[in-house]
Amino acid sequence: MKICFQCKVCGSQECRNGDKEINGFDIIGYEVCVEWSESLNSIPEKNENGWWMRLDKMPSLSENRVIHVQQPFNEDIGALFWTLYAPALSSLNGYEEYMEEIESSAFVKCKIESVLFSNDIEAWLKVSINEVKPLTEFSNLLPQRQEEISIWSLIYDLENDYIARYKDWIYYSGQAQGDLGNWLIIKMIEQKPYLVALGEWTFHQDAAYMCNMLLSDKSYARVLQAEEI
Repeated sequence: MKICFQCKVCGSQECRNGDKEINGFDIIGYEVCVEWSESLNSIPEKNENGWWMRLDKMPSLSENRVIHVQQPFNEDIGALFWTLYAPALSSLNGYEEYMEEIESSAFVKCKIESVLFSNDIEAWLKVSINEVKPLTEFSNLLPQRQEEISIWSLIYDLENDYIARYKDWIYYSGQAQGDLGNWLIIKMIEQKPYLVALGEWTFHQDAAYMCNMLLSDKSYARVLQAEEI
């Protein structure tokens, strides 16, 4: 059984995640189309405003969790997939307002164990946790790479952008009229910029990538341009 959904704009079930598996990124996964609930086995109850409780701590290896998924999620029952976990506040509002939650975020490999509910626009899935890679441990978990191909040739170079800072972390985000966008998470180590995670989204794509990549001076200078605006 395939878990996939119709695009609200064009009606297709296209999912473009996977485009960059050969371009220097060690992990590719989903981002905002996967939402984490506090529940372990059942669909969480909604309050009078239609909200349900989000998971506010990093998932643990070997535990089960219930997640909510929507387009462009596209996987088979029993499949393994990666997704970026972010705590409740940053998952709802973005890292730019809750930069400290970068240190509580991780790429998580899940396996779909069962479908609790599914229709054309959403599904609730029970998943098991197979791997957890915290962003704070990127340099210990992934091989260091040099930026052989400019990241700006791989993603959209958007003028409507900005950066936020927290400790040695830099968060870059750019978008175009809400139709497409991207973000970068950079860790400064001994005054050198290491790309830890990258994300991009369009109508048919909701991708997040993890790596340990030393950025070139040129690429890092482009990031800092957003701070000068």
